[in-house]
Amino acid sequence: MASEDASEWTVAAKLGEVLASDRFDKDSISQGELGLSQAFCLLWQNQNTGDVAGRLRPNVMTTMATAAVLLDLYVLDKIDFNKDIKHWMDRTREVITVKVKDTTLTGTYLDQALFLDIVKYHQAAKGKPRTIVEWIIHGSYERENSATIVLDSLVLHGILKRESKLFGRRYPIVDANPKQKLVSEIRQTVLLNQPAVGFIWTLLKLVYEADCCAGKKMPLLSMYFEVDELQMAKENMKMLVTVNVLSEQVANEDVDCSQSFELEVVG
Repeated sequence: MASEDASEWTVAAKLGEVLASDRFDKDSISQGELGLSQAFCLLWQNQNTGDVAGRLRPNVMTTMATAAVLLDLYVLDKIDFNKDIKHWMDRTREVITVKVKDTTLTGTYLDQALFLDIVKYHQAAKGKPRTIVEWIIHGSYERENSATIVLDSLVLHGILKRESKLFGRRYPIVDANPKQKLVSEIRQTVLLNQPAVGFIWTLLKLVYEADCCAGKKMPLLSMYFEVDELQMAKENMKMLVTVNVLSEQVANEDVDCSQSFELEVVG
């Protein structure tokens, strides 16, 4: 199944970059008050209107939210990622598959968001794994996609509330503290160009790459940085989150979505 912009391929590659970085610290992330997917979706939510733009259709935001769910499951040691380098003509490609380590459900929103389907497939396929690309597509195309399940978990936590409207839903803020804390830490890290590891580095990586793929409007960063801060914020974030996985491809500086894309993941 192909999406409108094939963003799942690039998002899968960015997930591979996260896994390859020594700044990705499972222990640090596991101690966070929110999961990576919850933090990403909370930043995606417009704090003024409660809208979550693009939630209902597959796009880079829904695919990145699904990738964040996979990372959350990896942090919990529910899944593992197997990597295999493939050489095809003059290109190097890395195939990453999802392997189930523990079929016991988490008892959290992550089960409905994706893990239950992963376990069912694992049991039916007798261990034959799917690639991360396939699971990202799966989570982004479900009627109640992974992003929606994550947002609903924030409702259960009392951080957001859910309101029905003519077309879709809004998720207005109820408890502003978790989001304010996230935004404050992001601004401090980015504007002061401070080193970042663990949870905040991984979240910044997800946000930056989602914005790069979404185009020059930078839908996420533009909500949390002033107009005169955006260029510096983008440049600083690029330095913070760029991961040079392979050197056989040279990043194209003229294409936002490829600025740190040196790894190609195929399904």
